[in-house]
Amino acid sequence: IAQCLVGSEMCIETDLALFDFPILIQGESGTQRRTLARAIHNFSRRHHYPFSVLHSPGNDLTEASLLRLLAETNHGTLVLSQVDRFPLSIQDLLVNVLTNVHGNFFSAPETRRFDVRIIAIADDNLYKKVEKGTFLRELFHLLSASELQTVPIRRRREDIPDLLNYFLLQFFHNTDMTCDRIFSEGLLRFLKEYAYPGNIHELYLSLIHISEPTDTERS
Repeated sequence: IAQCLVGSEMCIETDLALFDFPILIQGESGTQRRTLARAIHNFSRRHHYPFSVLHSPGNDLTEASLLRLLAETNHGTLVLSQVDRFPLSIQDLLVNVLTNVHGNFFSAPETRRFDVRIIAIADDNLYKKVEKGTFLRELFHLLSASELQTVPIRRRREDIPDLLNYFLLQFFHNTDMTCDRIFSEGLLRFLKEYAYPGNIHELYLSLIHISEPTDTERS
């Protein structure tokens, strides 16, 4: 599942990989936000360097530990996962570090200590959190030089057959085992019409469940 991108997502990732500005990826859980971030890194000039993820930290994150993470990720990509859940104290720390490490962090690499691309991942409506005062406006503007909105699977049903075929290939390593060949018409219709509140991750888990042999088949 970590490498699966279809349709317009592939075009978007290759275009954004050409540049170094920060990216804010927003969307529902299960819509491959981290996969998209990884793909942007893999297609960029930084692909030989580290890809690090800072998960939603508690208030105990220190400036020293953040600087250490930046040093470990130097020349690579740092993903701020679920940045909308970062405490205000950590948001303030990020603003200070990203703007004051040997000048503006987002200026040319030769003017700052670390050369790290920042990709932030958040749930929908991060700007609404800014308006509510739960997310710092300055940090929002630092992170959102470019914004991507991932699309839930219920709004991209045309991609479901391609996703099913991709996962089936990963499971069975057989190009003849496609969804239209091995699934009944009724099952395939259900898979195409189901709402998938967990998005692509739920589709993946559903396919694992369907593909598992029954007790009768095991015996």
